[in-house]
Amino acid sequence: MRGIVLCGGSSSRMGSDKGLLLHNGIPWAQHAGEKLITLGIPVSYAINKEQESSYAAQRITPTFIDNNTLDIGGPLRGIFTAHLLFPKDDLFILACDLRDMHTDILRNLLTSHQQDVTVYTGEMFDEPLCGIYTHTALSTLCNLYHQGKLLKHSMQYALRLLDVQRLAIPAEWVPGFRNYNSLSQ
Repeated sequence: MRGIVLCGGSSSRMGSDKGLLLHNGIPWAQHAGEKLITLGIPVSYAINKEQESSYAAQRITPTFIDNNTLDIGGPLRGIFTAHLLFPKDDLFILACDLRDMHTDILRNLLTSHQQDVTVYTGEMFDEPLCGIYTHTALSTLCNLYHQGKLLKHSMQYALRLLDVQRLAIPAEWVPGFRNYNSLSQ
């Protein structure tokens, strides 16, 4: 298993690269990576081409650049790129903007994981950017994409195509899933 911190978004609502925003003096991306490292798995950071020099300057490594030949946007581009780079690895995905995520939430996900995909689910939606995706599930999605059968490129849609184990989010863990998208939050 490999941890993947998703940092390659455009951060258009935030106005600057969310992964490089500081929390207690440490970039958000690094915080997320350190939380995954406590699980005893190697971690890589998914970034876009424009972020390469900034992440190198912050010594956030190892990084890989989203594959621009994939005609797909959003988190799926980073996840598919990771799968193409590490095709035999199951991936533990964590978005860098889940800044308040706790390691006990991540550890529970890891120890509970039993199906092709394991994610937490809230009152209304699944939380696909804190989840474990087997290499088999990712191969299925990539094959659908290459066959032109991945009709939508949203994570919620992708989950509908897979065998998903959904873990209820206990009330005390809800703050860990707060997704920061603007400076006013």
